[in-house]
Amino acid sequence: ICCESARIMDHKLIKYTASSAGIDLITQEEIEFKFPMEVKIVPTQFKGPLPLGLVGLIFPRSSAHKKGCFVVPGVIDLDYTGILMIQIWVNLPQVLPCNSSASSST
Repeated sequence: ICCESARIMDHKLIKYTASSAGIDLITQEEIEFKFPMEVKIVPTQFKGPLPLGLVGLIFPRSSAHKKGCFVVPGVIDLDYTGILMIQIWVNLPQVLPCNSSASSST
């Protein structure tokens, strides 16, 4: 299911606040997890390459685990040119809405 408001952003990696440690990686579409312990690769609204001199580190948001949503940490290389993806696994069936943020990148 695609979100009408979802769009791929190119080099608009903006922190939510000036003191934020990283940026939120926003989901591009609604993701349905039908089974306990299910794992999915989820597209975000951002694509590479990253600005020169940066590397992306993917971490879960501190509140994601409260919803039973766990993000597998990862690295985004400077020269990666595709859509940024996050790997998510859940402990119970649930729907991750479009435009939600389970992870952040620093």
